[in-house]
Amino acid sequence: MGNLMMKKNFKLKICSLAVIVLLVPVFVFAAKIQKRSNDSAGSGQNASTTPAENKVNQVKAAVCEKTGELHTKIVQRMEDLRLKVQEQRKERLENISERVENRDQKLKEVRDKWDANRIQQFAKLAERAQTDAQKQAVAKFKADMTAAISARRAAVDAAISAFRKEIQTAITARKTKVDAAIAAYKNEVKAAYDKAKVDCTAGVDTAVVRTNLHAALKAARDKYNSERQAIEKMKDSVEVALQTRKGAVKKAFDDFKAAAENIRAELKAAFQVEAEESSNGSQ
Repeated sequence: MGNLMMKKNFKLKICSLAVIVLLVPVFVFAAKIQKRSNDSAGSGQNASTTPAENKVNQVKAAVCEKTGELHTKIVQRMEDLRLKVQEQRKERLENISERVENRDQKLKEVRDKWDANRIQQFAKLAERAQTDAQKQAVAKFKADMTAAISARRAAVDAAISAFRKEIQTAITARKTKVDAAIAAYKNEVKAAYDKAKVDCTAGVDTAVVRTNLHAALKAARDKYNSERQAIEKMKDSVEVALQTRKGAVKKAFDDFKAAAENIRAELKAAFQVEAEESSNGSQ
């Protein structure tokens, strides 16, 4: 995901730079025409300045029109990028869902295998039980061990569920922040172009229009980059969630291990007592 967002950020930079590059020749040409007109006006040749002034007006009109066209193009590029990112997000979520389903299936298969083995072990213990006391001890062992395993599985399942919820929350929060940053950037780019168009129509010197537009676009881009860098990286959220899950799973297995040892000790003691009583009775 980090690589995707870096590519996305890079593409947005390219879009802005491409617009600036496209604008430079237009504004430079217009500025040159306007300078020639001003030089002619300064020479006092009023009659001969009319064609030059007309030319300047035509160039200004063309620049204003070109500015609007360039803004339309950059908006379309940003929209295409947004749709592409949206599609990539959808694919990523589908991949996550598929991995979750596969892991759940594998976990079920492992548990089913252990359940089958445990049934066989319980059957072997039942065969060894000869006296009523031993049979009761085996029945208690079976019930206690089954309860301990169920408790361990419930704790593991809860840890997995909590982990998945944390990841989903992090994904949603990051998406909201990134989308907000992109939307703000688009609005600021639009505002920069709108002002350039208004200034252009009002007859503001094309060099001034160009300088102001470049400054506004750079400010918008810098602000966007700053906001993007401030947004928490997914790997940070995932690492925290992983450590939390790891700790919860470890506790579940530690608790089970302690409980299982006590349960086995009780069974062993019951069989040992029976063996000792049987030995004493035969003497």
